[in-house]
Amino acid sequence: MVSGSVVSQWRTLVAFRGKCRNSPPNWFLIALLAQSGIVGQKEAPMKTSSPMLSSSTEQNRSTEFRLTVAGLVSRTQQFSVQGLQDYFSERKFAAPGWRTHSLIQTGSSSWTGCTVNELLDFVGVSPQAKHVEFVGLTRDRDSATLCPSSVSIPIEDLANTEIGLVWESGGQPVTVDSGGPLVVLLPGEWGFETVRGLSRINLIIVPAG
Repeated sequence: MVSGSVVSQWRTLVAFRGKCRNSPPNWFLIALLAQSGIVGQKEAPMKTSSPMLSSSTEQNRSTEFRLTVAGLVSRTQQFSVQGLQDYFSERKFAAPGWRTHSLIQTGSSSWTGCTVNELLDFVGVSPQAKHVEFVGLTRDRDSATLCPSSVSIPIEDLANTEIGLVWESGGQPVTVDSGGPLVVLLPGEWGFETVRGLSRINLIIVPAG
């Protein structure tokens, strides 16, 4: 049963909205009425049509992983793993040989992800960019410290080689302990070399020493 005071507030809101339709809503009053069942709760936002993190709410989720693409690009952008999965073409990658520098489980030779090539095409790379730098963060085994490491490749290598950006190994998500949630696969002579704990991709002119 709705109390008389709430009904009175509802009538006040109706009268107020009739007089000031262009004024901001009284959110406190609306919340009160929602709790009483008079006004329905606001619906959840629709799924974005962009792979980027497009809402401030999602950006404020400190526990959610984000891959940053920066440097000589049209503009710095961030991507969630879900965004990469939803909006870029899924690819399968198989190690060409037995030897890999993989952080994944022993014996794993197949990965699922997208390509760095497609991601950079989406972001838009400046003609001034000469190298792609992959920055990874891995935990030191003796402490909880995150240790950054980076690998750079000439951007011209992308013309003839697809670089894997993967989130699954053997059909299972790459765990944080295994260097997840994202791993870069760099084709090598005997298999894949990997960049673990990928956190950032920089488009640069000269690679760091």
